[in-house]
Amino acid sequence: MPPVPYHHLYMNLQGKRIVWGVIVFGTVLYLVIALFVARDTEGSLGEKIQSPLVMGLYLAAAASFLAANMVPRTLAAWFVVSLALLETVAILGLVAALVLSDWRLILAPWLLSMAGFIRLWPARE
Repeated sequence: MPPVPYHHLYMNLQGKRIVWGVIVFGTVLYLVIALFVARDTEGSLGEKIQSPLVMGLYLAAAASFLAANMVPRTLAAWFVVSLALLETVAILGLVAALVLSDWRLILAPWLLSMAGFIRLWPARE
């Protein structure tokens, strides 16, 4: 199969905004899922955050956030790759919330991914 020409990978401003909106909406759904499924808020949040599993997930989320900010803009699909890495941040927070049944564990990674999404809002071509 021949390589895809670069101009076929180009996305206009409206297309970028649609993709952005769909992925951001998906991460909002992750937060809603955590709120309804992970309802056990007994115990200290600090103790849950210090568990090795949560620390590892949060570290992976931070690494994904940093990677999303370092995707080279020369890459044809840099925008979609950055959005996917930011969505990973929220997914890792969802995993922490579901495994320990505490919806509060998704808040930090989710807010971090939202900060990244706001930074990536396609304002112009």
